[in-house]
Amino acid sequence: MMNVASNGGAIFANASTTPEIVDTVFTENIARANGGAVYLNNDSNSLLSRNTFERNEAINGAGVFVNNAATMNLDNTSFTNNVASNNAGALFMNTNTQSTITACTSRANVATVNGGAMYANIGATLQLENSLIDSNIAGNEAGGIYVNSTANATVSNAEMNGNEAAIGGAVSINTNGSMMITNSRIIDNNASVRAGAINNFGALTLINRVDFGPIGSNEAPIAPGIFNAGEMNVEDLTTDINGVYIVDAENVIRIINPLFAGSVFQLDTSEYVFPDPERSPIVIAIPTPEYPVLSQSDADAFLKPVTGFEDWEIQLLNNQVVLVFNPSPLQYTITYVGVLSTINPNPTSYRPEDLPIVLQDPNPVEGYEFIGWFDELGNQVTIIPQGTVGDIVLYARYRETGGASGDGQMITNHVRVRCCPCDAPAKE
Repeated sequence: MMNVASNGGAIFANASTTPEIVDTVFTENIARANGGAVYLNNDSNSLLSRNTFERNEAINGAGVFVNNAATMNLDNTSFTNNVASNNAGALFMNTNTQSTITACTSRANVATVNGGAMYANIGATLQLENSLIDSNIAGNEAGGIYVNSTANATVSNAEMNGNEAAIGGAVSINTNGSMMITNSRIIDNNASVRAGAINNFGALTLINRVDFGPIGSNEAPIAPGIFNAGEMNVEDLTTDINGVYIVDAENVIRIINPLFAGSVFQLDTSEYVFPDPERSPIVIAIPTPEYPVLSQSDADAFLKPVTGFEDWEIQLLNNQVVLVFNPSPLQYTITYVGVLSTINPNPTSYRPEDLPIVLQDPNPVEGYEFIGWFDELGNQVTIIPQGTVGDIVLYARYRETGGASGDGQMITNHVRVRCCPCDAPAKE
């Protein structure tokens, strides 16, 4: 508690050592450079278990800094309210390190730049299992985990909730970095600029079950769900109705195994997914060598953007998932007024190719004789001819059957008018 050093405010493990740190509380330690509480130096092989890191400070790695080519096994440990003035509020894994993190919690840590909770630097390998990344904040990228170029992260059975950054509320993957996520939930994250959940410029793979929560659970002005400017691979069951933003044709989604029923990828409008004036088809997802033939169920997982694509639809076309312009054919309504019968065999709409339409009488009604269909000007209509366009309103006319004299009344639009027995034209 309250220790200060250049590197490793409380503990500095020298190169090639094998430290074991168990059941220890690290509170309010300060490193003027790296590793606010613990610094694990080059080629060390360390075990950290059942520890607590709280309110420690450093430039990088306010909790733990793992230096070049070191190996760290970390389990059942919590990081809370640690602050880095540069990167990694909780854990900084430097170049070519190997870190296995199991059953740990990183909550409410802060990094002024990248990686509110964790930062995997160039060439680092991170394996994160059964852990919680919650309510961490980064001033620039990755409220949760930042994966730098050539770093590789595998996240399984984890939750990344409520993290915040300008870019990549939960995760940001740099060019040539990679992350595989399996059986995990990524919800309630927020980015003030783009990528509410994941900002991907590297390689992102989502397998088994990955849930991004209900609509609105991850938020950003651009790409509330995933901003994909890299390679994105999917299989099994993924639910992202927050939105997938595809930057360019090179960034379309790669399906590496069948998508299970229930998978959802809500597409966002982007510079690439945009209804251009030529209405060119837009490829959304493609097969891969691992899964060379797509199925209709794969295509069914994709939803077109909510606005701007009213006359477009998702299709499985030439073994690709494609957004295709397919306008609805012109269709007009036919409204029938004053029909006494419950059954009218005539159509209630028509397309130009349906014409001509010969009008039928409605079913008989006891006590009334059907005279015919009439337009608004009183002209009788027996056929809707070819070339007709627009909505149509037709009025039914009936004659109420009379007594022995044959006298009766004609009913027009529910208004009764007298007519003579000889069927002379009615005067209204």
